[in-house]
Amino acid sequence: MTLTGKEYRAVVLSDKKKVSVETREAPSLEPGWVRVALAAGGICGSDLHYYKEFANVGYPLKNPVVMGHEASGTIAEVGPGVEGLRPGDKVAVNPVMNCGFCPACQRGEANLCVKKRFPCSAMIYPHVDGFFREYFETQARLCLKVPESTDLYRLAFAEPLACTLHAVLKLGNLAGKKVLVTGSGPIGVLAASAVRAVGAGFLIVTDVVDEPLAIAKTMGADAVLNTKEKKLAEALAEIGPVDAAIEASGAVPALLDCLEALRKGGTMAQLGTTPSGGLSVPWIYFQSKEINVLGSSQFNQEYAIAVNLIQTGRIDPQPLLSRQFKFEEADQAFATAGDRHVCMKAQFIP
Repeated sequence: MTLTGKEYRAVVLSDKKKVSVETREAPSLEPGWVRVALAAGGICGSDLHYYKEFANVGYPLKNPVVMGHEASGTIAEVGPGVEGLRPGDKVAVNPVMNCGFCPACQRGEANLCVKKRFPCSAMIYPHVDGFFREYFETQARLCLKVPESTDLYRLAFAEPLACTLHAVLKLGNLAGKKVLVTGSGPIGVLAASAVRAVGAGFLIVTDVVDEPLAIAKTMGADAVLNTKEKKLAEALAEIGPVDAAIEASGAVPALLDCLEALRKGGTMAQLGTTPSGGLSVPWIYFQSKEINVLGSSQFNQEYAIAVNLIQTGRIDPQPLLSRQFKFEEADQAFATAGDRHVCMKAQFIP
């Protein structure tokens, strides 16, 4: 279907809690670009921050923008010079639009590209419209074709799963190791599933809400702990310190739990987005226990790995999918997605 000169609907954020469905005109496709018909778009934690605050981690949006960066879909149209994709192909869409030429890109670190463009990000200006549209345009090289039998609702989890894989793989060989994941939101639970997939010996997941912890249990956690009801130190008295930790909540108390739980010489990956501004952290942990702390931002080759894990069924994110919404239900969608007692992941489906 050729849409050039025609209109499609999009979810547009124009201010705090001010979202509307607008019509946009489909542009002509540039060489090497494709148009994708959205199948499912997942609401991320960053989308919730933008919806509530019109900002994220201290960066405000400067103008209205189409939201969303987690997407799967079907190729609707291909531009000049595109090979290997044709209308009707099912695809996962990598949202990291790196330049391909800077030193970071040459090192294979697209996530650290100095000219990177990313959908609905206040850190990039001019802002790039996101994927919550009936149709969106992207570079063909960012589309990973999957078999016709692939469930596109599950495939929309490839982006958050790739984020967690980036952290998990940075921790090195976890086979047989004891691992802690703090935070059982979608990122924490997907991190837990990735930790289980690489062969961890024992996995414990913590949070302060029971409902997501129950899902973490179904996704591979050996033990879950509500740290409002029982301190992590008490649980560790029974199982001992952990070899590695993934902080997936962004909460300072959870960060401290990781530092306390790690054995001497242990390694931690900071996956959750911490509050903007300074943090009060006892640095003595790093010196006295020789703890290694790794930052983890987005992903590189892990996106293709995530797509493969979902497409082959080795990781099934279906237990995380709580609700699906039409574009016209955007306010309800964001309200539901922000309630951790009833929702893990909400998706938009056109």
